[in-house]
Amino acid sequence: TGIFQRFHDLSQELGGIIFCFMDTPLEVCLERIEKRNKEKGALLGRQRGSMGTKHVAQKIHEGDRTRKKLKKHGERVVLVDHRRPMKVITKLLDS
Repeated sequence: TGIFQRFHDLSQELGGIIFCFMDTPLEVCLERIEKRNKEKGALLGRQRGSMGTKHVAQKIHEGDRTRKKLKKHGERVVLVDHRRPMKVITKLLDS
């Protein structure tokens, strides 16, 4: 709720913001975190656990709720394809 209100107020103050949200699935997020942890562990000479994965599902859920709430309040919301984000972003910047 706090995040929504701050961004909604800022958008109203600036005359509109385009809010972009990635559609990255939970499984992909977890795989990327695990990969980063293994790479960091290898650099340090040790194997790390799954640090950083504890609240990922909750964060994705909260982001989705914020996205829907912004849209409901008339904000311009774009869902970006995580496989080809630059295609969407470039199109937004060109418009």
